[in-house]
Amino acid sequence: MADHSMMAHDADAAVMRMYFEEIELELLKMIQKRADKGKSFTADDWIMNQSREVRRLRNEMESYGLNVTTEFSEMLDVLIDDVYADYSDGFRTDFEAAGAYGFNAISLTALNTLKNEQMRLFNQAFSKYINSNVQDYQSTMNEAVRASVQVESGNKAFYDAVKDGVLKSAEKGLTGFTDTAGRKWTMPTYMDMFVKTTMFNAANQALFDEMQDHNHDLMIMSQHAGACPICSDWQGQIISMSGRDSRYPSYDDLVNAGVFHPNCEHTIAPYFPGFTQVEDAIPHDPDKYQARQKQRYYERNMRKWRRVEAVADGNAKKAARVKVNEYYTKLMDHIDANDLKRNPQRERIMQVERNVHARRQKKEE
Repeated sequence: MADHSMMAHDADAAVMRMYFEEIELELLKMIQKRADKGKSFTADDWIMNQSREVRRLRNEMESYGLNVTTEFSEMLDVLIDDVYADYSDGFRTDFEAAGAYGFNAISLTALNTLKNEQMRLFNQAFSKYINSNVQDYQSTMNEAVRASVQVESGNKAFYDAVKDGVLKSAEKGLTGFTDTAGRKWTMPTYMDMFVKTTMFNAANQALFDEMQDHNHDLMIMSQHAGACPICSDWQGQIISMSGRDSRYPSYDDLVNAGVFHPNCEHTIAPYFPGFTQVEDAIPHDPDKYQARQKQRYYERNMRKWRRVEAVADGNAKKAARVKVNEYYTKLMDHIDANDLKRNPQRERIMQVERNVHARRQKKEE
């Protein structure tokens, strides 16, 4: 049977996340550049020119955003095509190994619908992100005005307060939106989830097309150690795609139970009675799950302090580097103590290869 894990496309997801880490850093630098006017601005100057400065930042960010949207649309098209093709080949191999042959149907309409829907969601999210960052800049400057009027009582002057505000933005990340649970998402974190969901949907479309092509109904869910409490109960479960086979839960039953949630690492594959080897279900391991969550925490903090280091200067830059090293040491100790797999790409903010066609060529070589 073919390997249907998402590991083959982990590098693609990492490139996308680092791409948006770079975009976040670029937007922070735009805010920093505008805020640097505080060197020659007084608090009164800001009050007088606030509307003009906010408008200029918005125009700069929106212009940059148009390039990002064009670039990301191309990257997304290639990602969806690659994932769909890879999984179609894998699922077809499964059917042929089980002695079933189909017509290799490809649902171009469904693929295009997926691409259009994902771009619609991205455009909606990115627009909110730009608006949020402009508001963040305006709030930073207004807070600096409030701080500067207290100079005589020992508080910071206007420009020092502005610099502090920019560093705070870098430390917490530029949060573009809040989900229904009240959690604030930075763009890189949101896009990490978004890209994984897109890959899962593309893989599922490939599976559903092959299942329909072969008039096949039964599927099986993957399993791995350290799964979340929601998914653990369903690991290795045989599933009826249509729900017509009453012996098994339907695909919709799993979705309604919360399985295949954002950032879920589980996949599904065709199940052939008497042919597919079914392993014993891996029981929920809360310690392993918590260990993996703590690994993500250390990785996020490494990226956070690298952001601060990138926009800071002087002692603040040195202090950020100390924090990066501190979390690196904690992460390495944690990985060793819990027998975890390190993923260095989740620790970085860096420039990435944006030319998707060049990346695809390198991948094929």
